[in-house]
Amino acid sequence: MEPLESWDVTHFRRLEAAWGAFVTARSLPAQVDPAVVRSWQRCAPRLNPEAAPFFKRVPDHALNRRLTSLQRLIEAAKPEMEDMYQAIEGSRTLVLLTDASLCLLEMVGHPATARRAASLGIRPGLYWSETSLGTNAFALAHREGRPVVVAGAEHYLRWFHQQFTAAAPIHTADGRMVGIVGLLGPLASGSAYVGGVVLGAARAIEASMGRLDFTEQLLRQEGALQAVLDAVAEPVILWDLRGQITHLNAPAAQCLGVEQRAVVGRPLEEQVVLPAGVWERLRQGHAVGEVALRRPGSQEMGPGRGALRGRALPLLFGPDERPRLFLLILREAGRLRPAAPGPRAERPPELAGFSPYAQRIRKLVEAAQRGQGPVVVEGEFGLSRETVARLIHQGSERRYGPWVALNCSGLAPGDLVAALAGTRAGPGQPRTGGLLAMAQGGTLFLDSAELLPEEAQRLLLVLLQRKHLPSGGGLGDVRVMVGITQPLRELVRRGSLRKDLAVALDCFAVDLRPLRERRSDLPAIIRAVLERHAAAGLPRATLSAEAEELLLRHPWPGNTTELAHVLEQAVLVARDGVIRPHHLPQELRHHGLDLGPARVKSVEEAELETILQAGWATGGRVTQMAALLGISRTTVWRRLRKAGIHPSFFKTGHRADGLPVHEDVAP
Repeated sequence: MEPLESWDVTHFRRLEAAWGAFVTARSLPAQVDPAVVRSWQRCAPRLNPEAAPFFKRVPDHALNRRLTSLQRLIEAAKPEMEDMYQAIEGSRTLVLLTDASLCLLEMVGHPATARRAASLGIRPGLYWSETSLGTNAFALAHREGRPVVVAGAEHYLRWFHQQFTAAAPIHTADGRMVGIVGLLGPLASGSAYVGGVVLGAARAIEASMGRLDFTEQLLRQEGALQAVLDAVAEPVILWDLRGQITHLNAPAAQCLGVEQRAVVGRPLEEQVVLPAGVWERLRQGHAVGEVALRRPGSQEMGPGRGALRGRALPLLFGPDERPRLFLLILREAGRLRPAAPGPRAERPPELAGFSPYAQRIRKLVEAAQRGQGPVVVEGEFGLSRETVARLIHQGSERRYGPWVALNCSGLAPGDLVAALAGTRAGPGQPRTGGLLAMAQGGTLFLDSAELLPEEAQRLLLVLLQRKHLPSGGGLGDVRVMVGITQPLRELVRRGSLRKDLAVALDCFAVDLRPLRERRSDLPAIIRAVLERHAAAGLPRATLSAEAEELLLRHPWPGNTTELAHVLEQAVLVARDGVIRPHHLPQELRHHGLDLGPARVKSVEEAELETILQAGWATGGRVTQMAALLGISRTTVWRRLRKAGIHPSFFKTGHRADGLPVHEDVAP
């Protein structure tokens, strides 16, 4: 799976022998990459290694909708795929593009090769999932979040042993995976460099989409800052020493009521007039807190209706330590403290449910929204760490400040330092223009924070201690949130995290439990995911009793991400709006009962689950619930109140956010 040191017959014969030993005796070969061996172990209970692959496809009508919704990704990827094909033309290798659910969207290759592949079942609409095609680079790149090469007998199915697959994920600037680009070809046509080829293609596609990470773009050229600012939700204007606007994003254009292209290159003072003295302070390299702004032709600078306020800071410094670019973040004065709440933040499905844990975690999120201290969101792969952190940001006093997110697993250690602190204009010069500058007055979220190198951890510790930033940018007015995959103490014990940094971070700790430990909450989580799909434009669907039983008994190793993918496929396949067992993946139907030892529920959890079942069975009719449970109506009311549930919850089905209706209930 890692870049191969050799691509010769001897190497592949050793792989073949190791594969044979595994499929016959389940022996774990030391010479095979551990990630590949783990994939074999996942495939072994589900697939016959000697059988032909099962080509699972999305229906044509659903594929057409998917292609339309992902047109931007396809348009950005197609030129890079053509360039890849030109470099390997004549090798009978195909260039493939999938979406984030591993559905094949596009193929580029010699027409004869493409026709041959299509006749075998490899054509748009095919799912490159591990559960149907066994170990392959696309599934592993999706799971590992990095470039992967799988060659010869590293594939679990013998059908692929004369082939190689190589794939790399495509991410947006905030670390969200939107697709995978890769190669499929004869083993004889591959080389040890195919991993680098697909990684280069993925990076080029990200650049074409305008979603490259801030640091990577900043290191390439100053003008690439524009693509980063487009990803910022706040109204932002960039201008240079001449006072000319170099860029403004769409929210800023909307705030000012202008066309973006019409004002780029024009003087800033034609759109916004800064108070006296502000321009000079910025030229001296000082940040300026929130001030009243004036539109040209207006004398009023007070907080009237439609008046503007903003804060400004130097963003990029030259070799002479003088600022070269400046950033202005706008706010409408009337929107600083709105009487009505703003747009509703996306609520993670993990917060749904009625168990004591679910209620505790919601209260903790609400407390973090009211607080100012750092937040740690702990959870396995597939849990909504970033979504939880963003929900806290959007419910906090900083919700009108910037939200800046970085997935640390997507950058090399040296690039992580540059991403946070910025780049140096020359040897010995201070760092400028990093994400810390972008996040001033808002929130910085670092996912997979255990991957931060020592220098980046020191920088973060300085920020948390509210000292001056090493870049000379003044006080770090940034709230820090991090996502981690293991508890802080375990990361410190392993040496992945400094002890003093762990202590500084440990203020609000949100521990997202895996779905396998939340059986009583799973029905509410499933409904929350279905509701989110419907809100995103997918067909609205319900579950048959049999399908729900299969979902409830599945261990969900991929957690909410896996659940969302399964339900997305199911709602698109279930044309009548009812998800039945045959709409679910084959491995989920066949292995839904093989869970191994089940976690013993607490008495409180079992009681809550029984109350919920009675509520759903009777439509929330308290008298019938009492008769069904063999207890009094008063006891039913008391237990509903304890769980924070109103009987009307069962009559309306469920709320959109999956949370209980908090009302004062009484018999």
